[in-house]
Amino acid sequence: MTTSDQIDLSTYDPMDREVQQCPFNHYAALQDHGPLFFHEQSNMFFASRLDVVNEILRDTQTFSSQMSNTTTKPSPETMEAIAEIQSQGWPRKETMLTIDPPYHTAYRKLVSRTFSARRIAALEDKVRTLRLNSLMLFLRKERLISITTSQFHFLCVIHYALNMAPEVEGKVKNWSDAATAAIGNKLSHEEWVHAVTVRVEDQNYWYSEYEKRLEHPQDDVLSDLAHADFAHPDLDDGETRKLTFQKFTALLIS
Repeated sequence: MTTSDQIDLSTYDPMDREVQQCPFNHYAALQDHGPLFFHEQSNMFFASRLDVVNEILRDTQTFSSQMSNTTTKPSPETMEAIAEIQSQGWPRKETMLTIDPPYHTAYRKLVSRTFSARRIAALEDKVRTLRLNSLMLFLRKERLISITTSQFHFLCVIHYALNMAPEVEGKVKNWSDAATAAIGNKLSHEEWVHAVTVRVEDQNYWYSEYEKRLEHPQDDVLSDLAHADFAHPDLDDGETRKLTFQKFTALLIS
């Protein structure tokens, strides 16, 4: 059995799928050589102790999220293909994971106001109905509810919460998978192309729905976001709306 003493961190690849299946000995080795460990291959520091992580998160003057990146860089050929696909969508903006205060603070306030306690409470009946359906399925067939079934019910809640069009309910899982496909993974050329293609489809749908809410508000989260009072000195009104919309949809879909 491999122990942390037998782990050679000089060859540690956090993106290696085999390592990711059981990374705990590597985590223990990082703690033994920590609490900060510099990983030369990725040019990243690993913080392996909670108190150090909390200190980093609080000190936004010293530490920044702007350069954080948990994806591997595609080949030049793949980058060219990605650029061609992305040209069919909208320019991407940074998310709340990759910005610092005061922008980060402003976006969090916007999301908190939009996805309010009232909106959360309104989901209760739908969530309860879905879970009761799962239990009834179990009682009728006397079998365990699969993870896939539970995931489907969770995605149904997202679909309901965002008041998405009925015809895209079956796409939520695929959109979600594509949004996170490259995080902590090494993708092949084909996997990159597929993920980016699906992301552009996802993006174009959301922008279309966003524009509809601007013209015809409904009693839903997207309308609250589209008509939120969020003035920013460096961005015009249209750009601000598109920017904040991307933050919010990334939060829910990812």
